[in-house]
Amino acid sequence: FRPVTVEGKYSSKAQIKSDGYRVAIDFNPSRWNQKDAYLGFTIENAKEVTNTLLQEQGLPEFTAGQWLEREDGIRIYTGAQISRCDATVNFATGGPGQLLAFQRHLAAQEIKGLNSIHYGDTHNTEWNNISKTRRIIAYNKAQEIIQKQVPKAHPSNRPYLNGLASWLNMHGVMRIELQNMRNLVPADFRIWPN
Repeated sequence: FRPVTVEGKYSSKAQIKSDGYRVAIDFNPSRWNQKDAYLGFTIENAKEVTNTLLQEQGLPEFTAGQWLEREDGIRIYTGAQISRCDATVNFATGGPGQLLAFQRHLAAQEIKGLNSIHYGDTHNTEWNNISKTRRIIAYNKAQEIIQKQVPKAHPSNRPYLNGLASWLNMHGVMRIELQNMRNLVPADFRIWPN
């Protein structure tokens, strides 16, 4: 089944797939119909946005389910499941100079069991970027907005994004993301919470 791309305000997009029995949606709920995703959403906000979008497309809401055990002993969950969840935190270091010092400090850190890569041109650092399950990324949020978001943004949203990037740069804001992808472990982390 081919995904359908749904476009929201401010160049936000979502991909929805269904085979008639299962529905899958791929998008950033905290970015949907928002000028930016700087502050993010709680899981409750994300659930609300997701279900509103599904309803607008004539699809059923995602709901919590229950755990069942099959005859062969395998446990299955009957409700919606979350396949990726990113936790983010923004650190205001005080200014561009302090941000660079913090980035250099982070680049020298090792996290047990994770590979690290430091990008010298941007001073961004990733740990375990080859993993299919977890990744930690530390990056200059203003730089990310200028390089990745502004070029894709609708022209009417670019002044806002440029202003936000300027403010973030002035305060030396570093974003650290913990990306949890695929097979959230333990399995109970995957379920659609009540």
